[in-house]
Amino acid sequence: MNLSRFREELQELMPNEMARPFTCDGSPLNCRIFIVGLNSATQLGHPFFTRYWNDVHGFDRDTFERDYVSVRKKGGTRPRIESFVKGAFPVPCMETNIYAVPTKKASQLKSSDKNTDIIEYLIKTIRPAGIFVYTNEPIEFFQLLSSSKEICGDRPAVVDMYGQPTHVWGLPGPLWKRKNVDIENVGAKIKKFIAA
Repeated sequence: MNLSRFREELQELMPNEMARPFTCDGSPLNCRIFIVGLNSATQLGHPFFTRYWNDVHGFDRDTFERDYVSVRKKGGTRPRIESFVKGAFPVPCMETNIYAVPTKKASQLKSSDKNTDIIEYLIKTIRPAGIFVYTNEPIEFFQLLSSSKEICGDRPAVVDMYGQPTHVWGLPGPLWKRKNVDIENVGAKIKKFIAA
């Protein structure tokens, strides 16, 4: 799989050009850990592949960060996600969601927005070694996908994801209510489990 083929296949699944299927730093194909929530809360006003992507390097994190901070202060969930990435460093992480359509509130998602084709494609194609999932609906999605209710324990559960054993760790409730240092520790722990 190369980046241009990855882009072409993913574009086929996009509900519209403003959807945000993921963020990472560079090639998503190198990401070994996924951080998965419900959906993005911030609409950036730019077509995803036109603004943040090229077929040589992948995702342009710097441009995304500049656009993000111009639209929204870094509060809520974003600092926790960055703490997780810090804890997992140097393992490359992808931030994604079970739904790719951004809305300010989850209640604004239409039934047609609740399509999981993109997250399923990302898992099947990239085959991450670890998945950190937060909030209740995404946790329920992964419990169904993996046929396991054990993903919310005190350590990652090893579950089958499309024929591959994957470490999945779920934390119920909103991520923004948790301390940054606790989420950084979760990143560090998942890194250790996937390295073992």
